[in-house]
Amino acid sequence: QSLIYYYYASAEVRSRMDMMTGAFNRTMLISTIEHDLKSLKRGQKVMFIMMDVDYFKQINDTYGHLAGDRCLRETAGCLKKAYSRYGNCYRIGGDEFCVPLREPEKEELCKEKFFWVMEKRRKVVSILPFVSYGSAELLEQESIRDTKARADQKMYEDKKEHKERKGR
Repeated sequence: QSLIYYYYASAEVRSRMDMMTGAFNRTMLISTIEHDLKSLKRGQKVMFIMMDVDYFKQINDTYGHLAGDRCLRETAGCLKKAYSRYGNCYRIGGDEFCVPLREPEKEELCKEKFFWVMEKRRKVVSILPFVSYGSAELLEQESIRDTKARADQKMYEDKKEHKERKGR
């Protein structure tokens, strides 16, 4: 009976985790958001941080998929180190990550720590890419989808700036 419980419990965990990066997956993000929305107190603030690995396709094409996988694992590890105290890290797409931040006033602190940890890891993993970043605070009477869209828009603006700088 214990073995059966273990099997089902570990299957449940696997269904909510991105096994490559150790981050939670999109399914878990949706479940967490639904749960948190029910329990959010009026006036409690939440911020969505969206991140996307820059030039990820080029990493895969140049160095191979194992190197790309390592970059994703490294990025997730850096995110967890920087944000875990204030929010969980979710891999929601190929090279896209999300962190719902429970304390928006900690955004700058976490962001600085994340980029510092990434820079430190780049000394070990030289192909570790840069990451585009966007954030948006959940506004009263706004849907999660709209908040995420605003954070995505800022992330894509950041990505565009990175490409323009690289093109110079």
